[in-house]
Amino acid sequence: MLVFFMHGVATRNVQYADSLQSLIREEFSQQQVALPLFYASFWGDVLNDVGKLWNAVHQNLQAFQSANPQVDAQAVFRYQNFRKGFFSEFVGDAFTYLNSERGIKIRKLIAEQLSDFISRNPGETELHIVSHSLGTVVLWDALFSERFHSDDPAFEIRSLIQGHHSSDFESESSQQKLQLKSITTMGSPIAFFNIMLGIQPEQVKALVSQYSDRGLRWSNLIHASDVIAYPLQPCLNPDLSWKLTLQDHYLQTEANPTETAVRNFVSSDLVNRVAKVAGLVNPGVQIAIDHAPMVAGAGDAHINYWSCPEVARLVADNLLASLPKAPGTSSLLQTAIAQLQQVPGMTRNFLPTGQFLEETLSELKFRDRSGSLQLTKNPAGVHHVCILNAQNVAQFRGYVGWLHTSGLKQAVEFIRSSCC
Repeated sequence: MLVFFMHGVATRNVQYADSLQSLIREEFSQQQVALPLFYASFWGDVLNDVGKLWNAVHQNLQAFQSANPQVDAQAVFRYQNFRKGFFSEFVGDAFTYLNSERGIKIRKLIAEQLSDFISRNPGETELHIVSHSLGTVVLWDALFSERFHSDDPAFEIRSLIQGHHSSDFESESSQQKLQLKSITTMGSPIAFFNIMLGIQPEQVKALVSQYSDRGLRWSNLIHASDVIAYPLQPCLNPDLSWKLTLQDHYLQTEANPTETAVRNFVSSDLVNRVAKVAGLVNPGVQIAIDHAPMVAGAGDAHINYWSCPEVARLVADNLLASLPKAPGTSSLLQTAIAQLQQVPGMTRNFLPTGQFLEETLSELKFRDRSGSLQLTKNPAGVHHVCILNAQNVAQFRGYVGWLHTSGLKQAVEFIRSSCC
């Protein structure tokens, strides 16, 4: 099994996929199946114009400040950190790829790296692609677009994915025949970029049948706070005639502790009362307050896919969908544990709690009968959670402090809706 990773915006480190690869290996080991082979493609050194732009901007601001010492450069060009950060990186890298010359160079690098990966692993028959952010757009464009000339590297990528690959040392009869089995997209803005690319569902349907004669699995992962990520199902709406199984998966964990703190603050009674009064004078005050958690969490939400255990589980499920699961494994139980592990402030507790002193708030049973969840509160108001398997043996125990109680309750509600 070959797993080929494609990064997104603002990626300048070739080890970007290491954490996710490690988490996926853990999932495979738990399910007692052979580990996959990984390759993290990289073309981040092509996307380097944003830094040059900001050097020029800073020089211009310094010149303006010198000519107008009475004016604060920060005041005339506000929100510089935001402009230089996530927003600038995303827009800059996206426009760089859409430049025809740079786009060809990026697709050429991907084709060369994919060819190298396949050549180094003769005999492998399964190919899986995991892409993130701008990388999902590059993949979408390379696989399905009709805008390229016949000599564009996109056609080499398509040929490789269709199994038309042989190294200089192989005969025609021993030519490697790969099947593209699955695609996983994370934090994908395909829905918006396709307004410009204009790739129609029928184009995707026709080419999918060429890439995989037994059908293609596609998982699209969307973090709730990632404003770059959008569902794919409404764009394609595949029916039973397609050889494509497409699922949009929504991740509802908080992006970072700051987002959690801001969300709790803006939802407090005091802030709501102040906002209600201020909103009578200026309705924009309420809008600004509502958007505060987004500002705190959007950037991290877009990049945290690479280190999220829940993402690793979903990727592993997509990779292994065609294989029987080992006895004793349970995706719903694992989903619940992974969700709880992402709760801010969660502390593992390896000893049983004083259950006779605790108030039971929720008891949930997983719909696949793999186990259950218990949410309790002790006399001090500290919330504890426990995951039990079908034999009532604890698989996970943990608790959160008062500050993070709402995050735990949100996670439990997500588990209730998705697993029970």
